[in-house]
Amino acid sequence: MRKRVVPVLVALLAGCGGPAAEEEAAQPAITTPFDAEYRAASEEFGVPFELLRGMGAAQSAHHRIDAARSESGQAGVMGLQPEAITEAARLLHLPEATVAGYDRANVRAAAALVADRRLRGD
Repeated sequence: MRKRVVPVLVALLAGCGGPAAEEEAAQPAITTPFDAEYRAASEEFGVPFELLRGMGAAQSAHHRIDAARSESGQAGVMGLQPEAITEAARLLHLPEATVAGYDRANVRAAAALVADRRLRGD
């Protein structure tokens, strides 16, 4: 039995490591419908991709929240509260309805808020 295990382990380990594996580890596979938005906002605002993805997971489990159906007024994949929507709309020079209702704008809004707070030291 031991003779069969060793070649299997050698074959598995042969495919591990090296530059290709390191590059794959640095670029996680797209696993949510919003990863493209998280990545774009991350690059635009200098906010870590993982942070934005984590916020989306925590706030909405990567599902779009309709503010009209939310008791608290949360909106979008980032689950932004009404006050945050207002502030982000001001920062991005966009209508509040756009920030609340469009995925890309909602994710950009969250990234803009994080970046703004970081600049202010909050």
